[in-house]
Amino acid sequence: FFFFFFFQAEDGIRDVERSRGLGDVYKRQVQEEVEAKAEPEAKEEAKKESEAAKRFRDSIVGRGPRSILGLERQFKVYTKDDVLEIEDFKKAVENFRLKVSQENLEEVFKELDKSGEGKILFDDIMSVILGRMTPRRKQLVDAAFTNIDKDNDGVANKEDIARIFEGWRHEDAKSGKVRADDMLNDVLETLNNATSLHRGAKCDGRYLREEFGKYFEYISVCTPNDEEFEKLFTTLWRVDVNNLPPIAPTEKPAEIQKEEVKEEPKEEQIQVKEEGKTPAKVSPTKDSTADQEDE
Repeated sequence: FFFFFFFQAEDGIRDVERSRGLGDVYKRQVQEEVEAKAEPEAKEEAKKESEAAKRFRDSIVGRGPRSILGLERQFKVYTKDDVLEIEDFKKAVENFRLKVSQENLEEVFKELDKSGEGKILFDDIMSVILGRMTPRRKQLVDAAFTNIDKDNDGVANKEDIARIFEGWRHEDAKSGKVRADDMLNDVLETLNNATSLHRGAKCDGRYLREEFGKYFEYISVCTPNDEEFEKLFTTLWRVDVNNLPPIAPTEKPAEIQKEEVKEEPKEEQIQVKEEGKTPAKVSPTKDSTADQEDE
């Protein structure tokens, strides 16, 4: 299990779960406009991604989050001091029986081998596989954890997750194709495995906010469609998107910044303008003349 989809009408007025009136429809429209401006960096980064990296990732993510965890575990076996050498990189992929060409492997490795010494960083190869979650997706994950962490101690346990997770709302559970309890167990097992892998020790069934977010990086890369990713949270994790604040743009364009930075008129200029007088030319001082000569 790595994602569930639950049909919701796109029209905000007909969508009972996500709309409670025209005001909410307008809020959602504003939110979408803000998000479009807030995530230019992530979109630009996706455009710059090489074909080799994309082919490598696609060969993995189609197998789901558990497979990504399995490959990451293989990489860790061969990693020494956070570094992977070319032969170890190939061995890890071969042991995992990943269907990818040697040419593709070498292309990806060469792109990441900035020094040309035949070595890459473990974190770099995992960044190629997982990519980066957009600010909106991170906001949804954070909202889900906040729903779980009712005592606000920064820790969620299995009981907390079971209390919030609503697998019964998924269409497959409603149709009888899968049991809601099985969905929950699948989530907890994958979350447990991911947390154990990153801690380097067996998980005790308690998860920090950061660890919960890390788990959803695997879910995110396997769910490329933003609407489907959002439905995962509105359907199963009790996240009300209408209550989420707009995401602030990461950085304003340079042109806008220049327009906003305007020099305030000096007090003398304001007085002259009010009196209707022409400002007198100011003769350079002795100090300023000396500065000009130095130049």
